[in-house]
Amino acid sequence: MKYSRITGTGSYLPPRRLTNADLVAELAAKGVETSDEWIVERTGIRARHFATDGVYSSDLGLEAAKKALEAAGRTAKDVDLIIVATSTPDMVFPSTACILQNKLGANGGAAFDVQAVCSGFVYALAVADSMVKTGAAKWTATRIDLVEAQVRIAAGLPLGFTQEQVSLHGHAIEARVYAEDPAHDFMPSTGRLLAVREPAGEHVRVDSSLTEGLEISPHYDPMLAKVIAWGADRDAALGRLDAALGHTE
Repeated sequence: MKYSRITGTGSYLPPRRLTNADLVAELAAKGVETSDEWIVERTGIRARHFATDGVYSSDLGLEAAKKALEAAGRTAKDVDLIIVATSTPDMVFPSTACILQNKLGANGGAAFDVQAVCSGFVYALAVADSMVKTGAAKWTATRIDLVEAQVRIAAGLPLGFTQEQVSLHGHAIEARVYAEDPAHDFMPSTGRLLAVREPAGEHVRVDSSLTEGLEISPHYDPMLAKVIAWGADRDAALGRLDAALGHTE
């Protein structure tokens, strides 16, 4: 059975820090009365950080991602899946994850957002864990569960392994097939599927429910299928995925 593993973490906060005392003073100047005790009792917050104009969630994620990659001893080229959990995306479309992927230079993998407010971090970890275990993402190892490790970190417990004990096996890359018209700004392309041909073969998986005669509606996400290929290294995975997409119609 495949498991996921945390090999590096990173974090980043914008430099402007506003304590409760600062906030109390600002609000008092506007005629609003509050106190540090009142804020802490109801929110648990003692200070918060503010990003300046022009700094977006993807910029904050970029700095955190760089630190996580450095801690893991990896580069952006090793990343084949980015999940951003945020309630404050840069914009609705494209996703903040895709914008971060571009800024990070981690091209060639899946990237998407998860919006589950305060619990988004846990949901994103659970989704990543599932994709690793099913082979849709590369970070596979044995004996350590990603969600269990996250819970241990939250509880202030040690992970139970060192960086030297981390080993990775293989590389998987996912491509998504969309019903979109590139000649018209990638607007959804509707109609009836007259024929369907999906790839098959060793270390190739297709996630779809396509059938001949299926009506592609404008009322849902235009994604039709996911094609995932695994290889012993990135080049092998890319070659296998390229061949699989060549047999996708």
